[in-house]
Amino acid sequence: FDKLKKYLHKGPPSRCQSSSPLASIPEVSTNAAHKFGFLNRSSQSISRRKSIRPWKRRLAVLDNNNLSIYKVETVESLIPVNSIIDIQADSKKSFGKNVIVIRTDDNREHYLQANSEEDMKEWVHMIESLGPS
Repeated sequence: FDKLKKYLHKGPPSRCQSSSPLASIPEVSTNAAHKFGFLNRSSQSISRRKSIRPWKRRLAVLDNNNLSIYKVETVESLIPVNSIIDIQADSKKSFGKNVIVIRTDDNREHYLQANSEEDMKEWVHMIESLGPS
């Protein structure tokens, strides 16, 4: 995690906005983190299937209990692992390339876009391994 913070303080990655809101990464415990990295995030209520919200680049941290999505120094979204009722890679590419669709028990769909197909599969595998059996 320290390497990630040092990298970010050198300047935003080329895919980030020039004034990255993630220049100040929060102090989070990564000792228990199974996976962390940048994902693009969007969401919608399942009952309102008009359109999804715009994509935003965020830091995601997966631990034993939660998938935490960080914006600047605060948690923007917290998805308890035990609330996930379905997770899948969007093979139809309905929302773009390398998108993970997470449906939770509060009737929401969360969309996370990884940088590569390999990264997308790794996120799905890690989240599934922590979810309810």
